[in-house]
Amino acid sequence: MTQSNRHKFEKGRAARLAAVQALYQISETSETASAVIEQFIIHRFNSGDYPVSVDVPLFRKLITTANDRQHDIIDIISANLNHEWSLDRLESILKAILQVATAELLGRLTTVPTPVIISEYVDIAHGFFEGKEPGFVNSYLDKVAKSLGHSLSKPKK
Repeated sequence: MTQSNRHKFEKGRAARLAAVQALYQISETSETASAVIEQFIIHRFNSGDYPVSVDVPLFRKLITTANDRQHDIIDIISANLNHEWSLDRLESILKAILQVATAELLGRLTTVPTPVIISEYVDIAHGFFEGKEPGFVNSYLDKVAKSLGHSLSKPKK
């Protein structure tokens, strides 16, 4: 991976993490998506909270899609949960991870290969959970990606 590609990859990773955090904030407060987007861009991204720069257009697209297609995304999540998990049982941060990831897959917001997208959200889940939640995120996203017609073959090096 070239230095330029690595930097782009890290910016995308930071955008996904920030989008999960922003969606969590939206779900826990009465703030609008546009207000939270602007808070993150103006305050958090310039405060040193993120060790790398953030792909702001991707961040904005992830939140906007998750917000605008919220009902579709909740329907997809509900339809793809197994008997162990229900929407009401999901912790807010886990729900935010699923919502942002589903928004990215549903909206086909990037040209990043689907297995890489799934890996990114599994890594984010590992940052918040030590139990079986990351494995759940992985199996959920595999199922959703297949149902949306995404290829799950590994990208060629």
